[in-house]
Amino acid sequence: MNNSVYGKTMENVRKYQDVKLMKMNNERDEKTFLKKVSSPRFKYGHPLGDTLIGAHMGKASVTLNKPIIVGASVLGLSKLHMYRILVWIFETEDIYKDMAEHPDLFDLNDTKTIGLFKDETPGNVITESFHIRAKSYHYVLADKSTRSKHKGVSKKGMEEMAENTYPESKSPLTQVYRDCLFQKKVFYAKNVGF
Repeated sequence: MNNSVYGKTMENVRKYQDVKLMKMNNERDEKTFLKKVSSPRFKYGHPLGDTLIGAHMGKASVTLNKPIIVGASVLGLSKLHMYRILVWIFETEDIYKDMAEHPDLFDLNDTKTIGLFKDETPGNVITESFHIRAKSYHYVLADKSTRSKHKGVSKKGMEEMAENTYPESKSPLTQVYRDCLFQKKVFYAKNVGF
């Protein structure tokens, strides 16, 4: 089972919405919109320009057809698997020593075997890492290259913000993550979307 199948088993169908795009050109359009607003299904309206509004409506009927118990079981089993490995097997601070002692737990050939850890940086050692929260991290490798993940913010937006904040730095993005983690600084980046 891959992540997309697991995600489909855990969907909350009660949160599904209908979005009606409504023009606001004349009085008749406004009356139609007010009729939607008075409905108990109406959640909120979102303006999409001067003459267009998106009316977010709850579903009229909900069919509970997602096997949530399957997703909960998969989540529980994956947590158990991780805890067994991290708590009962790895009790050292040297991950490379653990890799040598337990080669059966690691996928070093990049074959994507289920249940095994993989080396994210094959052949490189991570010298610095900054983990702000889930899916928001940055690390520096021994060859001075860097890798970053920042969910919700575009790569270009982060790079522009870092270069504008630290124009003299050789690695401005590393400096942003360092200051965010250790100096508790807050940074804002522009995110260009569609």
